Amino acid sequence: MLNNPLSYTDPSGYFFKKLFKKLNKALGKFAPFAGLALMLIPGVGQWAAATWYNAAAIGFVSGGVATGSLRGALIGALSGAAFQQIGGAFDAKSGFFTEGGIGHIGTHAVTGGIISELGGGKFGHGFFAAGLTKAFNINKMIGTAAKDAGLRIVTAAVVGGTISRLTGGKFANGAITAGFAQAFNGEQQAKKAESLRETPAQRKLREAGDVEGYYKARAEAGDSYAARALMVVQDQCSSVDACIMSLANFGLKGTALINGVEVDMQDVKLQLMNKHAEFVEADNLGVPGLLNPRQIAEYHHQVFNGLGLPSSTFGGTPLTGALWEADVWDPIWCKGCDTQ
Repeated sequence: MLNNPLSYTDPSGYFFKKLFKKLNKALGKFAPFAGLALMLIPGVGQWAAATWYNAAAIGFVSGGVATGSLRGALIGALSGAAFQQIGGAFDAKSGFFTEGGIGHIGTHAVTGGIISELGGGKFGHGFFAAGLTKAFNINKMIGTAAKDAGLRIVTAAVVGGTISRLTGGKFANGAITAGFAQAFNGEQQAKKAESLRETPAQRKLREAGDVEGYYKARAEAGDSYAARALMVVQDQCSSVDACIMSLANFGLKGTALINGVEVDMQDVKLQLMNKHAEFVEADNLGVPGLLNPRQIAEYHHQVFNGLGLPSSTFGGTPLTGALWEADVWDPIWCKGCDTQ
């Protein structure tokens, strides 16, 4: 018996069944919320939202403790993995996969309904709990700061539980579904949003006057316009996009010459970099820290006007110099910029 390696396996899942049953009994009425409580431990929520298998692992433990059964653990694992994958898929700025759009909310709702059905509940209860909670947009309501992760998860759980109760379901079931959705999906998006704020490393580059290094760091973090600005700074025709963006330097010099204004190109680059950082810090629209075309046009206008140049100097508003024009040409110069 001791020489048989199979004697150390647990194909029936007996160990987990026994463990989950004991924990469920010991925690009593608190058992359904133990998994959510686990998410409130600093770092656990972010770790769980990082990959589908991390989310599945936390979901497995949470579901098992909540129900006292292996079946509940497996449903919890499925729930965690599903919501984590939804969070990764819905990150577009337009179309079906728009973050926070109808497709995103609908997918949340359907997933919540299926999970509720698998757990022995009604599809409708899970559907409304997950869908309407997503529609409330907890991240926008509370903010995306890492320190507020626990508050966001608890708020989502309360909202989901209340909706479930109002639609005839159990508060606990709705709370768990909505709490999981926020922990595995909403927190993933909150982390992404926060990553677009200026980091200490980026600030250090900016304060050192390293324009190219700053834009490169911002671009790597997901700042779409920073990637374009980097092409302008590098001023190399290495690709079609790079050629288009490098024309900005030619346009600035030409406009300055026509208007009889002497410009120091390095000074202009420094001013624009600092203005970009200023607007990023103040931005709370859409994805915080990701600027929209009009915001980018506005700070360019401020810098150019301060130098005695017209607003039309900016390549995003070349005809009228009006902010609305930035939205007309943004497919050319502002791909991936925020839409809000």
